[in-house]
Amino acid sequence: MRDPPAVSRTGTPVAADGTRQNWGTARLPGVLGSKWGWSDLPPPEVASASFGPGFTVAAHTRGSPEDQTADVGQALAEVLTRIVGGPAPAAVR
Repeated sequence: MRDPPAVSRTGTPVAADGTRQNWGTARLPGVLGSKWGWSDLPPPEVASASFGPGFTVAAHTRGSPEDQTADVGQALAEVLTRIVGGPAPAAVR
């Protein structure tokens, strides 16, 4: 069995079926590797999972890859706001 983090670090930008793999949790700062999934049947659904130093994160969205990227960015901004007690850093807005 291959090491999952090693596999995730070497993923291709485009899947065998032509789907671009660059959305959602992969766009977060500090991510070292990601995996993606999607449904070929309507309605559209996508998923992504990523890891970095000291963290893992996963997301599932009923919508497009762009919807998920927006969802993940908004969730990160909300979490950071709660942690630091102020506005989210500009890098995640």
